[in-house]
Amino acid sequence: MKKNFLLAFVALLLIGFSACNKKDDKKDQTTAEKIIGIWHLDTDIYNEFYDNKNHYDTTKGGPNDILEFKKDGSVAVTDTDGSIQSSTYSLVGDTKIIIGGNIAYDIKTLTANLLVLYTKADYGSNEYDEETLTLKR
Repeated sequence: MKKNFLLAFVALLLIGFSACNKKDDKKDQTTAEKIIGIWHLDTDIYNEFYDNKNHYDTTKGGPNDILEFKKDGSVAVTDTDGSIQSSTYSLVGDTKIIIGGNIAYDIKTLTANLLVLYTKADYGSNEYDEETLTLKR
C-alpha cells in the first residue's frame, strides 16, 4: 500500500513539473512568436472626440472577422462578407505593431488568447480619433 502511494505521488510530481515547463515555454515566447496565428475580432471600439464630446462606435466581431498574422510579415484580414484582404505588419519592439505600413497600434495586452491593440490620432485643437481592437483566439 505504501509503495502504491509513493508511485502515485512520484507520478503526480512528474506531471506537475511537465505542466510547469509547458507554461514556462509559452511565457518565454517573444512578441513575434505570440502574435503569429489566427485571431478573431471580438470588438472594435472607435471614438471620435470633437466638440468636447466622445462619439463612440462599437462594432462586435462576427465569426468571419479574422486577422491571421503570418511569420513572413503578412497579415490576411477576412471581413464579415468572407472577402480576404492581404497586407503587411511589422513589430516595433515588443510594444507596437504597424499594420499596412501606416497604422501604428500600441500592443496593450498580448497573451496566448488575447490581443488588445490601441491607436490614437491627435489633430490638435482638442480633437482626436482613437481605436481599440480586442482580438481573441
